[in-house]
Amino acid sequence: MDYDKITQHLEVNKNTVCNWVKVWQKQVIAGLARKNGQGRRQILSVDNKKHTEVLDRAVENHYQNIKAIQAELVKELALPMSSDRVKRFLKK
Repeated sequence: MDYDKITQHLEVNKNTVCNWVKVWQKQVIAGLARKNGQGRRQILSVDNKKHTEVLDRAVENHYQNIKAIQAELVKELALPMSSDRVKRFLKK
């Protein structure tokens, strides 16, 4: 198997491809599935009552001004986040 071609095509590190192949050989497709605890931790959660309350207030105060909503969320929750993250959270 030519790992170099794969790394160039997928634009990932060669070690990453080697790890994928090892997992595939041991566990087949199930080994490549994302497991709990992998990936980026959520900054905002729909299940967190405080997050939704602060968001509701911010949207009421700054309707259609995503930068102002983001600034209020950062101030109230003391969590760094981008305006894109706020947009994604609002879609939920």
